[in-house]
Amino acid sequence: MSPWLHEECSRLVGEVLHEDMMKSVKYMVEELVRKSKVVLYQGQFDMRCGMVPNEAWVRTMKWEGIERFLSADRRVG
Repeated sequence: MSPWLHEECSRLVGEVLHEDMMKSVKYMVEELVRKSKVVLYQGQFDMRCGMVPNEAWVRTMKWEGIERFLSADRRVG
């Protein structure tokens, strides 16, 4: 038996991260893609923040590579 207890939503973690909930970090991602190569990973089983909403906010990003990014081939693997 595992010594670790799995909690789907830890109350303690929720309390600690409460101040960061629902704050946009889009401006930080825009800065990152301007300065380096970035991989944006979306878990295929992520029920809370699915692919469609994540792709929607990425489409609103302002950076010089957005057109090329939007026209790139997409694959689900």
